[in-house]
Amino acid sequence: MNKHELVEMMTSDIPTFAGQLTTLLVQHQLDTYSSIPREILLTMANAALTAFIQDMLTDPAHYFNDYWSSVAPQRAEAGAKIDDIFTAIFVSVEMLNDFVAQHCSDNQQLYSWWLRRGYEISHQSMLAISQLFAAARERIINTQNARLRELYTPIIPLYNGILASPLVGAIDAYRAGQVMESLLTGISQQQADVVIIDITGVPMVDTDVANYLLMATRAARLLGANIILVGISAEIAQTIVQLGADLSGITTRANLQAGIEYALAMRGLEIAPCKA
Repeated sequence: MNKHELVEMMTSDIPTFAGQLTTLLVQHQLDTYSSIPREILLTMANAALTAFIQDMLTDPAHYFNDYWSSVAPQRAEAGAKIDDIFTAIFVSVEMLNDFVAQHCSDNQQLYSWWLRRGYEISHQSMLAISQLFAAARERIINTQNARLRELYTPIIPLYNGILASPLVGAIDAYRAGQVMESLLTGISQQQADVVIIDITGVPMVDTDVANYLLMATRAARLLGANIILVGISAEIAQTIVQLGADLSGITTRANLQAGIEYALAMRGLEIAPCKA
């Protein structure tokens, strides 16, 4: 038997191999595969084994990599564990190696070729899978961070030309940049002339935060908008005084209600009871 005959024989046995591999994956109780129905596992095993065996006589090998390039990103985004996928590859290769060992016991050269070629294909694919998983995880993290930033720096239209930006949580240099970007984008898109920044949910205001607020005020003024700062607690007010932070360039009001009333007054409007 030569390598072409071996690969041809194994290709004809792929359905049998797929059934055996499916059983082995169930026995290993891998989290990534435990919730997948057996019929789907069988289809996945058949596709992976077909690609692997095709690569044995393909130079350069690419079928196995192509298979994982098409499925690994979705697996990563679905929460699959890369260790489980590597285990599945090891189990597949060992199963095929056992088959070859049984049928090539009298041909050590052919068996050695199979082992060497199989190692090259699986090693190359595991490197590719690692890169695909890393890229997918980075996309997931970036998406989550973007959604968190949207939650952290909302811009809420209150009235024509009046926006509110309630801030919650600590403000560092990175987040201050996000606040600034959201604020200026909101002013530009909404053609706003007044923005109320509510820091009721900000636990601490230090010199850096005060400077961020001042920079936001100056930037807003360049776009023709005024900033009203509301929600300064007694503790934060005391801290600002102790730090010597200068907020004299920012209009302040006690709370959001007072800020809205002031913003409306700037436009010659007021909140009044409806007349019966």
